[in-house]
Amino acid sequence: MKAPFTPPDPAAFDRVLAARIEANQALAETQARIDRLDDAARRMLDRYRQTLDALETSRRYGDQVARLIAAQETEMADFEARLDRVGETKRRVVPLMLDMVDHLARFIEADTPFLLGERRDRVAALRAALDRADVPTAEKFRAVLDAYQTEAQYGRTLGAYKATLPGTERTVDLLRVGRIALIFRSLDGRDLGYWDREAHDWAPLPGRYRRTLDSAFKIARKQAAPQLLILPTPVAAAAGVAGRLPTVGGAP
Repeated sequence: MKAPFTPPDPAAFDRVLAARIEANQALAETQARIDRLDDAARRMLDRYRQTLDALETSRRYGDQVARLIAAQETEMADFEARLDRVGETKRRVVPLMLDMVDHLARFIEADTPFLLGERRDRVAALRAALDRADVPTAEKFRAVLDAYQTEAQYGRTLGAYKATLPGTERTVDLLRVGRIALIFRSLDGRDLGYWDREAHDWAPLPGRYRRTLDSAFKIARKQAAPQLLILPTPVAAAAGVAGRLPTVGGAP
């Protein structure tokens, strides 16, 4: 015999339904928290990976900087060594330049007396430059070499200029044939003479050289084309004969 059907208690059904709804809400909230935690974990993982990448980049950069610093330290050590060598070179070059200027000054005084004012001024300018702290050593040395080069050029050129006859107060025309001969001609063209190295004085020249010297002065002043002239050299003049000298370009 079957038991009689008993309808469910509505109150109990409501309680079960409410419990299920509450459980579902709790589950949904739990899932939402899980989702939030998962998102946070993903963000933290991303930041962790970014931090690792940044650390790797920083490590590589630090290694590069360390290599650069090591290279710079090596270069600094090499530069300091070169500075020491430069200092030693300067200590040797400066006395050398002083000796060169002194030698040049003595040479000018012992040489044929042409352009004495200009050449003495050049030596004085060199001495002044050597005493200046604001002029680099390389520039000083270049100036000394330039002065020597200028003196060397005098021996290969022909020059004519108007000046006071050295040792006198007389203004004359002077003709310089390299360093072989220094000849003067009075402004009126009447008196001729040459520098006698042995006597260290001026000696007269015969009038027969007047026309040749006129041509030589024109050539020296670039008023005539170069040509072969017979000019008196000191030795030839002393012996009463003429030396044959080719005339070349003007003086510097």
